[in-house]
Amino acid sequence: MREKEDPRVIRTRKLLQEAFIQLMAEKEYEKITIANITSYATVNRATFYLHYLDKEDLLTQTVDEMFRQLFGEALHIPPGNLPIDELQRYIAEHIFSSIAQYDKFFRVMLIKKGMPNFLDHMRNFFFNFYDDRISKASFETLPVPNEIIASYIASAYTGMISWWIENDMPYTPEEMVEQMIFINQKGPTGILKMHVRNDDQS
Repeated sequence: MREKEDPRVIRTRKLLQEAFIQLMAEKEYEKITIANITSYATVNRATFYLHYLDKEDLLTQTVDEMFRQLFGEALHIPPGNLPIDELQRYIAEHIFSSIAQYDKFFRVMLIKKGMPNFLDHMRNFFFNFYDDRISKASFETLPVPNEIIASYIASAYTGMISWWIENDMPYTPEEMVEQMIFINQKGPTGILKMHVRNDDQS
């Protein structure tokens, strides 16, 4: 059973992270100081250093915590405890609803380039989750290596998320979930083959 974190710690970290994200939306990362962050979050400098080593540590931990938020309880569900279809839907719903909820963060990271190589970090997080999940699940010998499957899923998610945000979220989170699941189940080539027009060429 996971230990519950002190609510005061959670609140302080949330204040600092939200202040940091807001500041990154307003100015370049290099120009943000610890004083700016603590002033915006209404906490003192000593409190900041109780939670983070420096600005870089705050950035890294903020990003990692947001990635964990995307997966929710799926990070803690033992492999095999949910059918693949149910797990896929839970993860897709959690990912797209969380991105919509924290859209300011993702816009800052993707559009304003708040963190160098942000998409690579996201892809690696997704890859590690799926690679670990596949390797620990009870599958027969797979026709494709675990790493390739995990890499494909990770790239599909990060590509779709990036497109969605950069195009100002033209579809609802619910629509994105259904489209993601449909593509996962049918495969892009399979979908295209199903919908080839047989126009009369004569």
